[in-house]
Amino acid sequence: MAGNQTRLRVSGSLNNDAENNLWAQAIAQLDPSDRANINFSYDKLSILSDLEKETQTAQKRCDEKRLCYKRKNGEKVIFRDLFGKALIRFLLQATMGDIEKYEFVGESLERVSRCICRCQLLEKLYLGGNTAATAQFKSALVRLYGLILLYLLKAKGFFDKKRSMRMISSAFRDKTEFEECVDDISKGLDDVNQYAELICREDECFRYSELQNYLQEFDAPLKRIEMQIQEVRDDLEETRRRNILKWMSDTEKIPYMKHHKENRRQILKGTGEWLLTDGIFKEWNDDSASSLLWLHGIPGSGKSKLTSLVIQNALEASELGRTPRPAFFYCSRNAAEPLRAEPEAILTSIARQLATLTPASDILPPVVEMYKQEEAQGNASGSLDLDGAQELILKLIDVSPYTTIIIDALDECSKEGRGCLLDFIKTALVEASSLVKFFISSREDGDIVFNLQRFPNCRISSKKNRADIEAFVKSETRRLIRSGSLLRNSQQPQELEDTIVAKVSDDAHGMFRWASLQLQNLTTLKTDPDIKERLGKIPPSLEQLYQEIYALITTNQGVVSREVARNVFSLLLLARHDLKLAAFLALVRPTQHHLALQEVLDICCNLVVLDETLLVLRFAHLSVREFLETLPEYNSAKSHSAISLCCLKSVHDWKISGLNPTSWNFMEGGGYTIQYLVYHIDKAGVLERQKNTFLEKLAAFLQTRDLSRFKHPKGSIWQISKPPDYVDPEAVCIFNACAFGFYDVVDTLLSETLAQLPSSVKGDFQGLGKNENQTRVTDIYRVINFRHLKQAFTPATYSSLGDHAILHENFEVLQFLLKRQLYTLPEPLVLKAAQFPWMEESGILKVMLDIRGLDFLTTSVVKDAVIFAGKPGDRHAGGTLLVQYFLERGLKFQVNENFLFSITLRSVWTLESILLLIEADPGYVVSVHFLEQVIRSGHSLDTQLERLLQRCDPSQLTQIFFVEASLRCNTWNPIRFMMDINSDLRMTEELLTQFFHHERGRNVLLSLFQLSDKEPSQHLPLTQYFLYLAASHQNLDSILVRLLSGINSGLYESLEITQTILELMAKNCLHWETVKNLLALNPTVSITEIALVEAAKNPSVENILGHLLALPKTKHSQVTQRVLETTAEYTRFPLNITILLDRFTGFCITEEMLEALIRNPNAFNRNPVDVLQNPCLKLLEYLEQRFEQEDYHPSPALLESAVRFGGRHELVDCFFRTGKGLHVTDEILDIATTKQDSATLQVLVRWNPSLKVSSEALSSYGRRATGRNERDTPPELVKIRCYRV
Repeated sequence: MAGNQTRLRVSGSLNNDAENNLWAQAIAQLDPSDRANINFSYDKLSILSDLEKETQTAQKRCDEKRLCYKRKNGEKVIFRDLFGKALIRFLLQATMGDIEKYEFVGESLERVSRCICRCQLLEKLYLGGNTAATAQFKSALVRLYGLILLYLLKAKGFFDKKRSMRMISSAFRDKTEFEECVDDISKGLDDVNQYAELICREDECFRYSELQNYLQEFDAPLKRIEMQIQEVRDDLEETRRRNILKWMSDTEKIPYMKHHKENRRQILKGTGEWLLTDGIFKEWNDDSASSLLWLHGIPGSGKSKLTSLVIQNALEASELGRTPRPAFFYCSRNAAEPLRAEPEAILTSIARQLATLTPASDILPPVVEMYKQEEAQGNASGSLDLDGAQELILKLIDVSPYTTIIIDALDECSKEGRGCLLDFIKTALVEASSLVKFFISSREDGDIVFNLQRFPNCRISSKKNRADIEAFVKSETRRLIRSGSLLRNSQQPQELEDTIVAKVSDDAHGMFRWASLQLQNLTTLKTDPDIKERLGKIPPSLEQLYQEIYALITTNQGVVSREVARNVFSLLLLARHDLKLAAFLALVRPTQHHLALQEVLDICCNLVVLDETLLVLRFAHLSVREFLETLPEYNSAKSHSAISLCCLKSVHDWKISGLNPTSWNFMEGGGYTIQYLVYHIDKAGVLERQKNTFLEKLAAFLQTRDLSRFKHPKGSIWQISKPPDYVDPEAVCIFNACAFGFYDVVDTLLSETLAQLPSSVKGDFQGLGKNENQTRVTDIYRVINFRHLKQAFTPATYSSLGDHAILHENFEVLQFLLKRQLYTLPEPLVLKAAQFPWMEESGILKVMLDIRGLDFLTTSVVKDAVIFAGKPGDRHAGGTLLVQYFLERGLKFQVNENFLFSITLRSVWTLESILLLIEADPGYVVSVHFLEQVIRSGHSLDTQLERLLQRCDPSQLTQIFFVEASLRCNTWNPIRFMMDINSDLRMTEELLTQFFHHERGRNVLLSLFQLSDKEPSQHLPLTQYFLYLAASHQNLDSILVRLLSGINSGLYESLEITQTILELMAKNCLHWETVKNLLALNPTVSITEIALVEAAKNPSVENILGHLLALPKTKHSQVTQRVLETTAEYTRFPLNITILLDRFTGFCITEEMLEALIRNPNAFNRNPVDVLQNPCLKLLEYLEQRFEQEDYHPSPALLESAVRFGGRHELVDCFFRTGKGLHVTDEILDIATTKQDSATLQVLVRWNPSLKVSSEALSSYGRRATGRNERDTPPELVKIRCYRV
């Protein structure tokens, strides 16, 4: 609103005599004929002071039409923003109708509008001065005003000719003359500016600053947020509000504001300001066209810091009320924060930020509407997905006059992810009807360059950020000197400091990261000659500098320091989430020595830094991660191995210290170890797990009997069971390895126990010599006593291990045991094995069948395979495949009644298994009794029922069975099949009636009428009663359309269009086209009062009543007071009430009609998707006008009723404005307070000078508000508390 207030002040100043005299002098210079054409006198010069009012009117019309046009470069200009700066009254009247046709007028209009605003400000600032240039300044203004009046005159003449095509063509040929006029105005403005500058030099300096502030305010795109948006209230409880925001994006997972604070903290004060004053940036920021600005540069050039300046600039503008709050996101390629590189997380975070005008304000309507839809579908417990986020952002852009979206480091997303984001950005720029600005920063990757090179862009060059680099190097050098890290013993400190600053600044070539590393490297040198020599041999690139630093880490430090560096780098490369500082330091230490933060930073030679906002360690820059990822020693397997060893050491230390396993989770790093140790072991792979140190420590870990607290690598749904208590401690290691899926460990240990080389690693270690193989295997003897282990593995132990493998779905271990005949599946376990679909997928069944043949496929096994195909909670729908696999392997199974009736039909997969067995047994005939069991189970699909009917005796099908089966079908096909195979089965009117009364039956009819026109009449008794039933139910428009089409073609001669049918269809049809077709078939049918009443109650999204009222045949006599009151109570289209009151005589506002309106929940939907097109608000405006016309004054009873229903605050406000003697009683106030109707309370506070609320009501409000923060206490409640005091 700051922008509006400024314009009001400026336009208000137009009324002074000096300004009117200048315009009068300009008019006096025109020819008499020109003055006559303009047709306004000096007394009408106040027209200029009405610019604000005309601006609002024009802007409202633009909002309604969403007017815009495209420039030659493809940019879309939003006219409501353009007209928000300045307008000329009579030019608007000429151009609004055809503005889209004449794009050049829009461009010139903006320039002239800005010129007038600028001149008004210059007059205000300089015309009253006494300098030598004031007289020339005044003359220049008069000349410029004359040129502007001529421009307006030509524009007026241009548009007066627009109705004639010949005259339009002539006007276009005069375009050059029109543009020359605008050029003259520009030259005149230049003269004015020159004299203004002269005055400015002679005047006080602060007045120039004031001028700049005013000009910036007028040149910016739009300096306000629409009142309609500001006044939106979500009426949500605090808990529900938090749930909706968390449904969009969880700020605990993506703390976008903390990311911004950390980037802001790292900026050196005074640097980066060049971007905000850059011409390209200012043009993008100030323009009225939706557009994108791309900031790009080489790695380490400060893109993220510059982006944070842009974000901060936008945030500060929003705090001043100039623009809405921006939405922003800092992308990052970091394994610990994977969400920061995913397009879904990026867009959902942006949607959350756009959902409210400020973090504490109410949620905008599109968000609430979408959440309610998801809630109705049962999806609100999840989170907003990618498609939903894109849809929601587009809606939020459209309800706001101006949206800014800023995304930093787009290159850190995957190519697929950034492609998705770029496609959405392009879509938003094209489809958004409101002004939207995108700011993107990234490196110059090929796909990004291809997509963004056509947009305005700003490249960070060494020339542009030279001053910033120098300031940074100077500041950092002085900091290092003050801390004693640099030049501590220098003989020439000042001279050497100047040399360092100059040399590093010159060689940085715009890279802050390079300069920072180079200065840190200089701190390792202690003498002046060494520093000078180093300055002469500076590596020219980041990569070479990283290689030098890494060589320093790996060669010039001790063994422990090197191991610390390896652990730190590995953890930062592949950790599953950020670790708090204490936990991180505890995990990376290779010895019992406690590491300090500064030790780690020194060891890593500034490749790692502390995020002081989130208090976590990070790589100093993305380029550090990229450099390490190129090194073989930091490939995925080796880094996972290093992290695994860190966690295994922690577990070993806890065990040695005697800590109870239940307390491990509370140790430093314990939570991460419990959660992700097994994951990292799994990702390390077979080769890493088989190495000496790793295998030794892993075996020691697996010897812990109860590891059920550790998370399985396949996810939380996999529960780890501890080995049976009777299993020998030496064998526990193998059981746990089996449970976690480490088959190679089981293979190594069991193969050594069986005195043979492990098969799983033969190929992996073929290159090793005999001694190396022996060393690898024999090293494990320090942990495992194989002699004891061989004694521990009795047949019972192998049997338990096989059971353990089945329980944890480790088919490799099971195959190992079965192939070596160390395990035999007993009958109970064979039955149990049939429950696990994964066995079929893994090949276990093949192994079992290869060993034992088909002997074990007894009736019990087949029965279990059928039953558990439909077992609730199966992770696969593969149970049916067990039976299919048995049949493919040659199973011959004879189906009988006893077998079928012994099976509970749990699901369609159970039935599918039975069907496979029946179809494989050609001699079996399905009985009617089994068919009855199938249809009563509720699980049968129509296709399965048809397959069963093909194997039954048609003569056994009775009419009773036919009726029952038909009512359980979802489509017409199985019903037609039964009628085809048994001609005695027939469709009766009684059965048809039951079809209409069940949703499944109505679906059957819909599928029937989707067939050919003759099909329904062949199978159904299409009587008048059928037409009556079809018209009596909702959502059957497709059937009615086919029936009406058949009546029109003469196919259904027995059907007749009657008055009753029309009234039923008016009540139930969802589409006006259906009712329209009926009226066309029988023009004699009348639009009765009953038909109108029923149409008013119709919940259709199409305005059936409105269409009926628009028909010429709708007589005034049928539009009664009952129709009006019913419409007021039920209609979803509030403007139908205005139609009834305006078009049909004899109606007036009554208390009964207003009572009905108050009861209608659809009449007061205050949060439509389009705030500017709210029919409810338009209805209220209309009612207020009628109240004045009819001199109607709402009664106190109506006021109380409106308050009692709640959510009617607009109507309550209207009652107060138009009523007489209305006042807020204690009872009314208590009602609103008890209902916690905050919006109505605000109205009551505004209209009542002295409020008194009962203690009971106030207490009720307080209880309902439980959970709110003190700062979230509704302002109306604060006011009520004040009044009570």
